[in-house]
Amino acid sequence: MIFTAVPVGSLLEYALPPIFGDLGPYTMSDLEYARSLQEKFELYLLALVFTILGLAIQTAKLGAGSWPDLLEFSGWVALLLSGLVGLWRMEWIPPLYKSHTAEAQIAKELADMREAQGNGQQLVQFEDGPVPIAEAIQGREAGLAKAKKQVKERERAMHIKYSFHKWLMVLGFMMLIASRGQGPIQLITTGIRGALSA
Repeated sequence: MIFTAVPVGSLLEYALPPIFGDLGPYTMSDLEYARSLQEKFELYLLALVFTILGLAIQTAKLGAGSWPDLLEFSGWVALLLSGLVGLWRMEWIPPLYKSHTAEAQIAKELADMREAQGNGQQLVQFEDGPVPIAEAIQGREAGLAKAKKQVKERERAMHIKYSFHKWLMVLGFMMLIASRGQGPIQLITTGIRGALSA
């Protein structure tokens, strides 16, 4: 059994998008379709934020009052921050995929080495020469722990970024509605009062 001596750091840096292990009742096409829908939804959400921001700025009618103007500007800022955080999150999706792939690659190498050790093999042949299998397993275990830690950290960061992206978008929408809805709400309430008093 020959293993390629690739440093763990380079695996974490240059691995390809993630591969899936035990798929259970799901097929690869199901997972690919789900991931495709998720990617489309994220892109749609990001485009929606910048589209609403652009339309809000173009159609703004300032001067209606200090509170409506403040809400309008705050809505713009919230939408802009939401869009920027969303772009920042999208930038880190490929590195997350690379980390997943590196973890799966190292785990497979470790399983192969343990199987070879169970069969009585004492040495593992690397490109730069033979290495005691116990030492090789120890190195791969350390590499797997490092890969898992990196995946966990990146997944947590992605979750935090998505939460900021989503709730800043909601906050921006609510501020714009509050800013622009005062006039129509006053007209409606005035009309209802007039109709009731007539």
